[in-house]
Amino acid sequence: MAEGKIFDVAVVGGGVVGCAILHEFTSLGLRCILCEKEDNLVSGASSGNSGTLHTGFDAPLDSLELRCLQRARELNESFYSKHDIPYRKSGGFIVAWDENDLAKLPEIVATAHKAGVADVRQVTASELLEKEPQLSHKALGAVYVPGESLVDPWRVPITLANIAVTQNATIVTGCHVTGGKRRENDWQLSTSKGPITATIVVNCAGLYGDELETIHRQSPFTIKPRKGQFAVFSKSAGKTFEFNCISCAYGKDKGCSRLSHSLR
Repeated sequence: MAEGKIFDVAVVGGGVVGCAILHEFTSLGLRCILCEKEDNLVSGASSGNSGTLHTGFDAPLDSLELRCLQRARELNESFYSKHDIPYRKSGGFIVAWDENDLAKLPEIVATAHKAGVADVRQVTASELLEKEPQLSHKALGAVYVPGESLVDPWRVPITLANIAVTQNATIVTGCHVTGGKRRENDWQLSTSKGPITATIVVNCAGLYGDELETIHRQSPFTIKPRKGQFAVFSKSAGKTFEFNCISCAYGKDKGCSRLSHSLR
């Protein structure tokens, strides 16, 4: 596979993050290899990606998450257009279903503006229902986030991986990294497809990131996976379900995640 060859970077994990990092490093002219333990890329947690391009309107202020989302807003649209990746600015609503929800809307708008998402605004129930007539009339109001968008969630990492290959990256699937050791100037990784030598190893193992970290040290973090639920509709229902409910971001007791779409 790569016996006798020393790579500058070995990326472990072929999901969205792994493919993006591989693309970035090969763009710098580095010799890179990506190891994915499954038979295909984007087979782990990334395969359940909702395809929502989040503006970061509710991200914690001064957080790394917000800085990444702000940078992504600068890069995404031109990248998608250049590489013919389907995306659509659908907008999104955070819907209030009771008076308690309604009271939280101004705070959401204020946080969004502080996060640099200046076009977020509160709308009345009548304006909401004018834009989303299929929504339950029990809605009391909403926050409208025009910049929320949808993208083909598989095309993005596959495109990044394909570009990386044209930039001389090596991608090996069915390649499970089982161990490794640090030598003087590089890492020797043990894998199900033979040894790999690289100067730097980047952990992009997703839900197994804490396990991979133990190759180097006792992991300072623990991943506790949890599953969400999506209701999948035909394409003809697309315009009907382009909104989010406030319980997604602000009420764990209501049983849906922020990226879910709920009818009441």
